[in-house]
Amino acid sequence: MLGIVVRPGLGFAVVCLALVTGVNASTIAQGDRFRKCWEAKVPGHYGKVFIREDPGYNDRMTRNYEPDPTKAPFAFVDCENEFAVQAAIRCAAENGLQVCPRSGGHSRIGSSMCDGVVLEMGLIGHLQVSENASKASVGPGLTNGVGIYHLLKNYSRLIPVGKCASVALGGYILGGGLSEFSDKLGFACDNLVSVSGVDGMGNIVHASQTVNQDLFWAACGGGAGQFMAFFNYTLNTAVSTVYDNFVGFRYRTPIENVPQVLHWYFGFTDQEASNVQLRLRLVIKGSTNKGNNSEYMDLAGACYATSDTAQCRDLMVAKGFNSSMWNERIFMPGYTAMDLIKFYAESEMFTDEKALLEHGMLYVEGSSSRDNVRVTALGFRYQGNGSIPTQPPIDYFVNYIQQSQTDCNMTGLRKCITIFQALGSGITSISENSTALYGLRLSTHWISIRIEARLTYENASSDSLIRHQSYLAAESMGNFVNYQDDTLGSSYPEAYYGPGYTRLQSVKALFDPWNIFLSSQPVTLPPSSLLRRSLNVFPMERSGYEDEPFFWKRYSSFPQVQPRLDFSSMELDY
Repeated sequence: MLGIVVRPGLGFAVVCLALVTGVNASTIAQGDRFRKCWEAKVPGHYGKVFIREDPGYNDRMTRNYEPDPTKAPFAFVDCENEFAVQAAIRCAAENGLQVCPRSGGHSRIGSSMCDGVVLEMGLIGHLQVSENASKASVGPGLTNGVGIYHLLKNYSRLIPVGKCASVALGGYILGGGLSEFSDKLGFACDNLVSVSGVDGMGNIVHASQTVNQDLFWAACGGGAGQFMAFFNYTLNTAVSTVYDNFVGFRYRTPIENVPQVLHWYFGFTDQEASNVQLRLRLVIKGSTNKGNNSEYMDLAGACYATSDTAQCRDLMVAKGFNSSMWNERIFMPGYTAMDLIKFYAESEMFTDEKALLEHGMLYVEGSSSRDNVRVTALGFRYQGNGSIPTQPPIDYFVNYIQQSQTDCNMTGLRKCITIFQALGSGITSISENSTALYGLRLSTHWISIRIEARLTYENASSDSLIRHQSYLAAESMGNFVNYQDDTLGSSYPEAYYGPGYTRLQSVKALFDPWNIFLSSQPVTLPPSSLLRRSLNVFPMERSGYEDEPFFWKRYSSFPQVQPRLDFSSMELDY
């Protein structure tokens, strides 16, 4: 039975369905009502609605790396600005539908797809830079490649983005945003100044350290699409010149050397102070994918503040690096931060800046198929029998590699990839309670695990990922929400958020009391909120809100800003 409650005073009726996910939203009549509602509320042409059977619907279904065949969105709404987002949320509420925002970039598992209304935020891809370039306002659809290109090229500034150019900044920021720059600059969300979005009641909301502080806290690590559709992020930028001189290197070593390498790596605790950044990548190919070089580890890194290759080698040797165990692949100097980004991208297509920019455009990696892949990432902290982090003994890594080899040779598995990255003070010096990110603040290392299996072995990748995490369970400080892990089951709130989950629930109750935002791993409403809904009691109004009429404002705290950059028409100086 459906419970229907109408909230007055918003100029629209909020229809609360006790079991929204069970509503049959496939009828043509419901689609027509939603489309007409949206078109009536939006002044001018600010997007378009695509219902099932509409031309363009199937194209939007494939706008992920690997679209999830289990998801069948009721509609897609191309949202060109916040007006379209506001109207879509209000019309979804009026028609008993839920929504999920999608920034439109790289998504390995299609985590921003849902069975409700998909808000296509990728068209909101602006970049505004303050007069002194110390701040930048970005839209959710701006990709790493496009954003970093223009910040570096035009302003010699950067924000800590990763090497994958096609990742859109919306989900990346809200989940935290870890990169090779995080040692010094922290997570991407640690650089936030303010955010703006549309809540579950159709209100435009602003948040910062002084306005809607709980929402601002949640915007750093609370995950995407939980209680807001954010359309603007203002961040502090950093001077890029510290990265203008570097020596980049890549090495490879066979599997028999990996325990010793990991033991050395986890003992190298002053990488940041030494101006060294290292990331290890362990590859173990499964029984269906064996061949030459089927088990090995890659090391990629850079020495900063120098372009002298001999000086970099000497520094690594002084820190215990045993070059005799490695096959040197690349050892090269670089002279700009743009060169460093291209080096970390590890691909020939990034040999020029134009390739970096073009690869960062939306939807270029669309696919109509889905691999059997599972991923996760977690924080690691080895304490032995004490309370102070310490270097794991070499036997710990011997056992870990043996377990990984055994597991990755299970029937149906193609490849297991594990990535290790040390966490610097840019992350660990910030209190674990200062943002919604929790476990990684307490960790010494970040570990990512990716399991690939043959399509005919549906459970092989999930089962293997669970086993891999069990090997590290005693040292795990929790999972990283940027890498959504569907094997966590009902334990995901504790795994992602730790003790901060109850605070996130309070934010959910305040900004999405009707549970309009749909997620496969949702921040649920607290029991007190459910009681309030049944009694028709509504939360108090908050500051930082805007309601009708619709109008555009510049969502930045600085007095003078550059005009929005129109990437579709501007001439780029390559």
